[in-house]
Amino acid sequence: MTMQNHGGYSDTYDNFTPDITVEGVESTPLSQYLSLVRLSDQALEKLISYFEEADEKTIVVFFGDHQPNDTVAAPILNLNGMTTKTLTEDQLKLRYEVPYVIWANYDIDAESGKDTSANYLAADVLHYAGISENAYGSYLLELQRNYPVISAMRVLTKDGLDTNSSSLKQELKDYQSLQYYQLFDWKKSECADRSLIRKEMKERKQEFVRMNQTQINETKSKKWCKRLPLLAAFLIPTSDLGDHLYRS
Repeated sequence: MTMQNHGGYSDTYDNFTPDITVEGVESTPLSQYLSLVRLSDQALEKLISYFEEADEKTIVVFFGDHQPNDTVAAPILNLNGMTTKTLTEDQLKLRYEVPYVIWANYDIDAESGKDTSANYLAADVLHYAGISENAYGSYLLELQRNYPVISAMRVLTKDGLDTNSSSLKQELKDYQSLQYYQLFDWKKSECADRSLIRKEMKERKQEFVRMNQTQINETKSKKWCKRLPLLAAFLIPTSDLGDHLYRS
């Protein structure tokens, strides 16, 4: 994980001199961003080269959780006769797509051009690694077959329909319930019996469905602070990650 090419892009540093520019554009933030991307690219190359020679089976997951801010994007859009405020709906969706790579130094199922979202990424990695999923991970892989992308910005269905979660509230009701449980009510250890986990997930899902929206909001506000230290340890969709489509 690197924060090297995360904003802002206007400060100056003694150990870094931007050396990439775009012809016809005078933009310090854009130059910084592109220069830092190149450094991150070189670092990724070094990392992959190291593990190519390693004996231990290794999987590397590389992705960005969002595109650079409008300060960086605006000069490029202007070159193409656009602004951040005049983007069409389809053009705006492109601002929420980021690339990702799942690489291994041994044979795994090869795929390319697979669009996904952050909520599926961890389950996909475990699948490629041949590691058995827990009940929730198995559920996500099954859900992914019908809804390859689920994010705050858009939802893609297996039939190619590009829509949003608001129009699929009923279809995604079970997922909403289980995701809430996984985020806020997960109290089982890793060694807990899976049959008990499935049973409790089902019971808590039913309980959640019966709760009205006021109770849900109250429960979230009470339990969020308790869960916050754990969120950093797991790959889950946050308000930042959850907006984006991941394009391999």
